[in-house]
Amino acid sequence: MAHIISIGRLRPLYELALRIRELAPWQELGEEDVFAVRDPQTQHMGFVSVIGKREDFHAVFVYLDYLGLLGFLTIGSDFEYLTESDLYNIPHLELNFENKYLLDPEDHQILRELGIKLRSEEHWPSFCSCQLGLAPWQLDNEEIEFMKTVLEQAIVIFSDKERIKLLRNALEKNKLFCRQAKISNQGLHWEDHVLYKVTPPTHPVPNIDETLFNRVGNIPYKNEKVYFDFQHLSTPVRFPNQDRPYLPIVLVSMEKKSKKVLYSHRIITKDGWSRFVSDLPNYIFQAWLEGGYIPKRILIRSFLLVPLFQALRSVFNFKFRLEPEMDAVDEFIDKIEEQYE
Repeated sequence: MAHIISIGRLRPLYELALRIRELAPWQELGEEDVFAVRDPQTQHMGFVSVIGKREDFHAVFVYLDYLGLLGFLTIGSDFEYLTESDLYNIPHLELNFENKYLLDPEDHQILRELGIKLRSEEHWPSFCSCQLGLAPWQLDNEEIEFMKTVLEQAIVIFSDKERIKLLRNALEKNKLFCRQAKISNQGLHWEDHVLYKVTPPTHPVPNIDETLFNRVGNIPYKNEKVYFDFQHLSTPVRFPNQDRPYLPIVLVSMEKKSKKVLYSHRIITKDGWSRFVSDLPNYIFQAWLEGGYIPKRILIRSFLLVPLFQALRSVFNFKFRLEPEMDAVDEFIDKIEEQYE
């Protein structure tokens, strides 16, 4: 069933967007000048990064909780080199400012219903939600309220040069400037804080298939460098009675030297992202079984795979490291993408 979002609920969000448009924080802040806002109702964290100091594209990205922050730290300030698939792998919300002719029809309709008319053709606001395993989509009701809270506090920082100095001082010490509130009978009292660390989430309990695990114990090791990667395909898949489409995921295991594909599998995360993460060890076991060996060296690209391979390394005798460039894997995934376009 589709989520009905009222125009009245969107109005405060777009008013905040227009205020940010006036402030033009990208003139002062770069992507690396990240700060945090903690939602006092849900305790969820939004890590805010302003895009556009070095690019023509302007936006405010809100990376969601620990995984969002980890994704931001992984990409660093190389925003201009990111692919769409890179962004799909990072849970975040976007406030984009684009040329009016680049907006989707749905965005134009929202602006018309809100009565927003801008003289310039540039910097027209639109919002987008990017969640793992799902197609980019409009914000739902919970995301609207969260984004509203984050942008209200972001404006406090964008409007205050002293607070901008404080957030940069915190970053220089490997800490994060944060806005968070205390709830009392008088309402919310917002305060400035410095975060010394961000607590990682509890990872889903692995759903280990004992039969696969035992079979893997009987295959040999091989002194081979092997890519193991997963990427979202850009062609969405929608099911009946479903509002937001899914983005299929392709898992690929490939020898680096020979470029031989040892394993590939297309997955749609209908049962949720946590279930996909729980099942990942079994996909890895299947990749090893189909390849006929456990590689001594494994190269991964996604930061989301790091905790899993750290755990597997304690059981199996291999080494792994991050490898940002996987041209052969990208070419293989592009061919799969063409089959579903």
